[in-house]
Amino acid sequence: MCQKLFNRRFLQNLFALALASLLMYLSLQISCPVFSNTCTTYYCKPVVQKSDLLSFQLNRTFVAKSSKVSFSGDNFSQVASSGEMNKLSASPTSSTVITSTSRDLFLSREELLKNISRNLDGLGLFETIDDEEYLKNHSDFFAPRVGVDNYLDHQILIQAEDLCLRDETFLLIAIPSVIGHKEERDAIRRTWLRSSETNAWPRARVKEKVKHVFFFGYKKGSREEDLKNLLAESVFYNDIVMVDFEDSYRNLTLKMLAALRWTGNFCERAEFFLKVDEDTMINVPLMIEFLLHARVAAKSEQFVVGRKHHHEKPEVVRNKDDRWVVGDLEYPFRYYPQYMLGHSYAISRAAVPVIVSTARRIRLVAPEDAFITGIAVKTARIPRLSARSFSMCCVVKYDCDVVWNKKVAMTSLDLLHLEKLWTSVAQQSCDDKIVFLK
Repeated sequence: MCQKLFNRRFLQNLFALALASLLMYLSLQISCPVFSNTCTTYYCKPVVQKSDLLSFQLNRTFVAKSSKVSFSGDNFSQVASSGEMNKLSASPTSSTVITSTSRDLFLSREELLKNISRNLDGLGLFETIDDEEYLKNHSDFFAPRVGVDNYLDHQILIQAEDLCLRDETFLLIAIPSVIGHKEERDAIRRTWLRSSETNAWPRARVKEKVKHVFFFGYKKGSREEDLKNLLAESVFYNDIVMVDFEDSYRNLTLKMLAALRWTGNFCERAEFFLKVDEDTMINVPLMIEFLLHARVAAKSEQFVVGRKHHHEKPEVVRNKDDRWVVGDLEYPFRYYPQYMLGHSYAISRAAVPVIVSTARRIRLVAPEDAFITGIAVKTARIPRLSARSFSMCCVVKYDCDVVWNKKVAMTSLDLLHLEKLWTSVAQQSCDDKIVFLK
């Protein structure tokens, strides 16, 4: 009797379980978002159908219905094993984009560049900057000078000398900072820097070794206090280099030349030196692939790449009330050579020592980007490559530019927007119809 009762209950439970499984399956058939292919003017991306999208909450996990998701043409491919758990994430403000963040679903190196290559009007990824016609009569100025010997050998108070010893560094990210910006440094460390240095970037592998360093001078009148505070921070992070000169806007050129000199002494095997401002975020896996293509485009071991100044003839600031004012004795012409915007630019390994040695023999100019990527590079005859995929200030920005790999960088980010942008990247979620930053 007990055995019959047990068998009956077992069959009832089995039937109930089968019925529940069937209902769950039918529910998924009806309500699960389905991957499809959408290309806009600017992006190709996997998206979901809008039907019943609101029933899915942020970061809801479900069993993928399809074992394969693939896109052709300008789009990328994804392959997942049948029944794999795929976590989908969607922005609460977005009704169009929701993508898998499974660590098995990575973009290939070629696929990373597909969105960055779209809508370039046939111009390609790079534009080579030719010698400026408007400066052709001043070639004598752009040459190393006898009798000029700029002092660039300031003592390095905190060296981080072992940063590059253990690994073959591919990309060294140099970030100029000031003592009071600890919050900014911590935000950068815990977001895009950490993911790039630990190969944990969403949907992209960062196999090349990436390192970063923050560069400092000291505040006027507080050298010893700043040294003490930065030493404590250095013990914890080992990413601090402090140079013995006063930090100021006028000394930013000295700071970045010190960064290049440090790189030549302590990280000379790094393939690329990437200068990044604190308010700029780098799409690191895209940047790495981008730099590999830049090396081919430059047709030289020595080159500089970034986004050139938006004026074809960048005008020198002469207003004495402007912090970037340059006098006639420093630079006598009305226009600078074409140079890269200073929020982010990259220098090849072979070009680093050449720029430093050239800077010793020409007049230093305070605007660091105009001097290093314009005057010094032109004087040294180092090729300059401009790319529209680098960001620029003072324009409308969309987080999809970075999430969907159209831009290698975004600048003018305060802490709030940095955190928001990194959240969009981490969730692989954005809405290209909503302005992210003006």
